[in-house]
Amino acid sequence: MSNKPKVVKMYTPAQVAEMDDDELAYKFTYFTGLTSLSCKHCKGLRPIRDNWILSIRDRCMYEEFAGVIGGLHKDMKLPKCCDKQQAGNKKRNKINNPIYRQLHLGVMDQTELVMKRLEMMKEIGVITNPKYYKA
Repeated sequence: MSNKPKVVKMYTPAQVAEMDDDELAYKFTYFTGLTSLSCKHCKGLRPIRDNWILSIRDRCMYEEFAGVIGGLHKDMKLPKCCDKQQAGNKKRNKINNPIYRQLHLGVMDQTELVMKRLEMMKEIGVITNPKYYKA
């Protein structure tokens, strides 16, 4: 018998959920070879442990997404946005997604929907620069 350690090729979402942040960062670096990632919005390399761990954990928690196996493994799809941007996206998407759907279904008057969105965004402290939502 060999005393070589068992090489793990992947961790399931359930196994990732049990990991603490330091362990997840270490194993992510082991699989990918990356110690920092570049945020699509922040423009610049940021260390994984301080800026990416929640985004990586979210990405690992998918069982299967668009035909890609979830969990932590060497072929996993990397997150594009850092934790700070992801948190903002989650907050804004709760407002934007229903409004966007209603706009395209023609459920309500477009001006009414845009004004409703502006008010809701103000409530969460977001200053808007409309791209899709113009009255």
